[in-house]
Amino acid sequence: IGHSHIDMAWLWRLCHTREKASRTFSTGLHLMRQYPEYRFMHSSPQLYKFLKEDYPDIYARVKERIRSGEWEITGGMWVEADTNLTSGESLIRQFLYGRRFIKEEFGVDTDILWLPDVFGYSAALPQIIRKSGIKYFLTSKMSWSQFNRFPYDTFNWRGIDGTEVLTHFITTPDTNWFYTYNGQLSAQEVKGIWDNYRQKDVNDELLLLFGWGDGGGGPTKEMLESARALKNMPGMPEVEIGKAEPFFERLGDQLEGKKLPEWDGELYLELHRGTYTSQGEIKRSNRKSEILYHNAEWLSSMAGVLAVSDSYPLDELRRGWEKILLNQFHDILPGSSIGQVYEDTRKDYDEITRIGQRAACDAQDSLLNSIPTDRESIVVFNPLSWNRRDLIVLPYTEDVIGKTLKDEKGFPAAYQLVEEAGEKKILLEAGEVPSLGYRVFSLSDQVLNGGITSLAEEPVSSVGFRNGEYYRTGKDRLVEPEPDRKGLLLNGTKAPDGEELVVRKDRLENRYYRLDLNEKGQISALYDKRFER
Repeated sequence: IGHSHIDMAWLWRLCHTREKASRTFSTGLHLMRQYPEYRFMHSSPQLYKFLKEDYPDIYARVKERIRSGEWEITGGMWVEADTNLTSGESLIRQFLYGRRFIKEEFGVDTDILWLPDVFGYSAALPQIIRKSGIKYFLTSKMSWSQFNRFPYDTFNWRGIDGTEVLTHFITTPDTNWFYTYNGQLSAQEVKGIWDNYRQKDVNDELLLLFGWGDGGGGPTKEMLESARALKNMPGMPEVEIGKAEPFFERLGDQLEGKKLPEWDGELYLELHRGTYTSQGEIKRSNRKSEILYHNAEWLSSMAGVLAVSDSYPLDELRRGWEKILLNQFHDILPGSSIGQVYEDTRKDYDEITRIGQRAACDAQDSLLNSIPTDRESIVVFNPLSWNRRDLIVLPYTEDVIGKTLKDEKGFPAAYQLVEEAGEKKILLEAGEVPSLGYRVFSLSDQVLNGGITSLAEEPVSSVGFRNGEYYRTGKDRLVEPEPDRKGLLLNGTKAPDGEELVVRKDRLENRYYRLDLNEKGQISALYDKRFER
């Protein structure tokens, strides 16, 4: 099948890719007028969307060829994305956005995950592939492994939950070791793809992708003339131009009832190991964006239920998600592109962040206006799928001085004024916040526990700990409490008698040991008081 792998970015920027795609697709349309038997496919919905925006006339002609069956669109994902660093949710979004666009624009359901050039494949993929409606998986990249030749070319790939997907590797020779998705349809390749193939005992039909790729271009007249010349050449495998999805359907039928090799777990590529390290800033931005959009969607959904809000920012979040998915392309997120690509990517992440933060803040405002609270309250949200107990860092305000912070049951909550690098902050012990839920804490002038309120005007430089409870200390030692405030706890109750632990920024000390920390938080000294050493 005629094919052109087009990198969204690599040795060129995304703006150049948009032009490469339009030229490649125009060439494909031109060759179809000259060679009636010619069939072409491309896999990335993102590039079809760019074509629709940039060259609507070319896009309309492509749609005609797709309707006539001469042009094949398959692939599954929004872009041919990295699968090592991309989260499970984002992988699902790749399928959701990609398959939805193809269905809405072309009326086609896709059955193949098409990732010929991705740098290894997560063991989570088989489950996601099948639950996304995909039946088959194609690649050629595993032949690039540095040390070990992958043992199979057609096999069942089993994921971490036991789900299996029929997988086929392209075996078109490029060198003595690598296989290629950029075939030239030469006699050597036609013979080599069959010679390399290792499941001849169960299958006698192979898929050869021909056409210039990476930077686009696609098939040429010379390649199509070669296809005609090789069609019935004696001593050579029979050559016939066709389409990918019918090939996989025939492959599945041919393998029915036959014992096929199985591979269990990750498809690890022994090359391109910088996938996990190169361009760390971009990897961090990707993960923070994934978290931000999860939170924005969760808050917006909760606002729709609790605040009865009908202003879910669907179009804005979809626009942001499309940018996240685009920048998960296998030469962008892993870090293998030129520097100018990452200048563009940083701008994308700035916009992604603005969209996500605006959606999250708008939803929070709706929720805060609908949650029953006192006039002065703090609402703590937990976006995780499990109950969470943690310290909350709040900006300092004088409004809380001398006041008590109470939870929703009226019990005092522990909170503390601290100072770091000259900046005052408030630490709140929020207790257990329910998963995907919230807790409300109210500020009150009400006196609790015999006249003790929770927060003093001066920061606490050390914290004492007795029998599972914290209490305030002085700079270097335990404070001698006033008679009516002996053992003052942060939540305004009395500390029980028992073992004392003094905590400072650079020291932990009790009756047995003194442990000193350096500026990096590393242990610099440990002194045993009992043995004086």
